[in-house]
Amino acid sequence: MIVGLVSVLLREPNGIRVAGILIQAAVRLDLKASEALAVDIDRQPPDSIDEFLSKKRLTKLQNILNPREHHYLVKDKLHFHAVCALRGVPAPPILAVIDFTNHDVQAKELGVARLTSEQDLTGFLRTLPAASRLVIKGIEGSHGVGLLAVTMTAGGDADYMGRRMSPSDIWRHCRKHRNLKGFILQPWLAPDPALKPIMPSQALGTVRLVSVKLGERPQIIHASIKLPVGDNLHDNFSAGETGNITAGVDLASGRIGIARSPSDTRTYRFEIQERHPDTGVTIEGFQIPNWSEGLEIVREGADAFSELRTIGWDVAFTSSGIYLLEGNHYWDAEAAQVSFQRGIRSQMEAMVAKAQSLNDNRLLSNAVAAVREA
Repeated sequence: MIVGLVSVLLREPNGIRVAGILIQAAVRLDLKASEALAVDIDRQPPDSIDEFLSKKRLTKLQNILNPREHHYLVKDKLHFHAVCALRGVPAPPILAVIDFTNHDVQAKELGVARLTSEQDLTGFLRTLPAASRLVIKGIEGSHGVGLLAVTMTAGGDADYMGRRMSPSDIWRHCRKHRNLKGFILQPWLAPDPALKPIMPSQALGTVRLVSVKLGERPQIIHASIKLPVGDNLHDNFSAGETGNITAGVDLASGRIGIARSPSDTRTYRFEIQERHPDTGVTIEGFQIPNWSEGLEIVREGADAFSELRTIGWDVAFTSSGIYLLEGNHYWDAEAAQVSFQRGIRSQMEAMVAKAQSLNDNRLLSNAVAAVREA
């Protein structure tokens, strides 16, 4: 918080005023400086400020809605893909798993090779045709940590952003991130051709759709899109640290709204990005293809993972179909609050209240008050 306030005092035109507002937001709402500035808290109408949720308070509400004993269903990517396969939800294929723990059951369920040594990995990579493109990501990875996107060359080596990687290099990289419990190897998916004007790079941008299941029919309450920029290999927004773009999406039409990207001159701030910097194409109003189909697939996912009442889905609209890349039991508020510049507290509290009425759970009965008092 101190670092954020110093940056504000140095880089904001009205630094003292803004710093005072940030202190109030921290005390009243648990908002970090980065969270408050991302939604332009100093420019919001006074009666709307209390609507903004900090990550800390959102996580408490999500823990009420999503029992901890079921988090593994989406946190562990092998479990996630095994459930998708079992319950008929479209997810990208897995070619093999580099396993540092014990995912033998899931590997067998998915019918994929389980690689437990450097020799196993070398042998597998050498069976792949030259020019095969792979994404290698941690079983419990997030925010692009440990991710590799490579193109195979003759002899089993790989090209990673113009740099040669041998199977030994890849193995060492994965071992360095062994806290992720292992890695899955998947085909490198290309965006739907209709999206290439706003996804021109090698990274695949995804749509974040948030589902809620508190009755028979799942609902989708938020939609936003993450657009990779430059040489980024992933689309993660990470509060603007990656330089990628975020924009809200109209749920009814699938048209992209106002896009925002990190400010070059003001700490933690975001600016409207009218055009994609790599192509010059206008972002606002851009139509996402096959939108209705994507919404229905998310509803199917919510039904398949009904143990979790709310999930943030990363949905890929690709040249080979629509896939649920992953589900998140802790989905970030930034996708909704930064993209639309409005808070979601009342909406989340209403969800908890609905869960209370459906489940008659005493833990839920005091949930809203507990979060407000935190």
